[in-house]
Amino acid sequence: MAPPTRCFDRANRDRLNLVSRPRLRVLARAALTVCCLPFFGMAGDAAAPQTPAAEAAPAEGASASVAAKTRKLIRQLDAGELKKRQEAEDALIQMGPEILPLIQTPLANASSSAQVRQSLQHVQAALQTASAKAEGEARQITLAGDAMPLSAVLAAMQKQSGNPFVDLRAQFNQEVTDPKLKIDFQKTPFWQAVDQVADQAKLSVYPYSRTTGV
Repeated sequence: MAPPTRCFDRANRDRLNLVSRPRLRVLARAALTVCCLPFFGMAGDAAAPQTPAAEAAPAEGASASVAAKTRKLIRQLDAGELKKRQEAEDALIQMGPEILPLIQTPLANASSSAQVRQSLQHVQAALQTASAKAEGEARQITLAGDAMPLSAVLAAMQKQSGNPFVDLRAQFNQEVTDPKLKIDFQKTPFWQAVDQVADQAKLSVYPYSRTTGV
């Protein structure tokens, strides 16, 4: 099984949104949702570029060279060749979370093509993942029980970490159960604990909810 991806939005408080067994397992700081929904697909080579992407807005703390490189790569996301678009997306991710403020304007601007906005959504999720992992691992969970209801486990983890959990299974027409779990966390990093709970409860974290939470 591939390792889980994690992401978060610095603009919101930590929360997790839960849904049923994952096809992709993503943990989001601002919105952690659990459900089995497939990842949205990329447009193929035949997709025609639309209007040019809006320029990345200058961000406080970002150097001029970083902003210029970001703008160049965002324009490349509208290239006619899939390879060039993928190279640009990968390069933006490699630049790190520093560029998150720089991609918000073209991401939200209606003048950006659908292809650019979709690619920037991928970039944003990947960058949020790196930041969430770094911050989440600093928080630890201590909890033990042989048959603890899922609801009790999440409530205890929420209390210890300050990260609210939001269960979105009903919203996705999934069965809402409260299975009993065997838990043994001794100063376990927060996201590692979330992974273990998700595995036992056959849940996943859904990163695309607008709900603030995990």
